[in-house]
Amino acid sequence: MQQKTLAALARQVVMQMELQRVLAQLATALDKIDLMAGLVPICFYCKGIRSD
Repeated sequence: MQQKTLAALARQVVMQMELQRVLAQLATALDKIDLMAGLVPICFYCKGIRSD
């Protein structure tokens, strides 16, 4: 019984670590998107790329 509990806890810890890794990747991707949005002129109304 205790071994099953420890195995379940270990799985939960691994899943939490994986979630933290994915969260860090998403945060990095969001930073890159914000940077790129500042470089490309995008129309506020239609969200298309402006050609001025």
